[in-house]
Amino acid sequence: MYAHNCPTDDKPTVTLHTPLNPKEASNFMIIRVADIWSSYKEWQSRGAEFITEPKDHGIEIRCYMP
Repeated sequence: MYAHNCPTDDKPTVTLHTPLNPKEASNFMIIRVADIWSSYKEWQSRGAEFITEPKDHGIEIRCYMP
């Protein structure tokens, strides 16, 4: 994402910016994958950073990228 993003015709009153505090989030994008461990290892090998490795929460296994 650009450091600052001016309004556009599809969001005329909205300006986007990077988070002021990297330890806070105001939204999430959910990406569902068939095999989280293989995706985690592949993305990590390509330079992706994760907050933790995948965690099993019973009904789902999930991990977050900062």
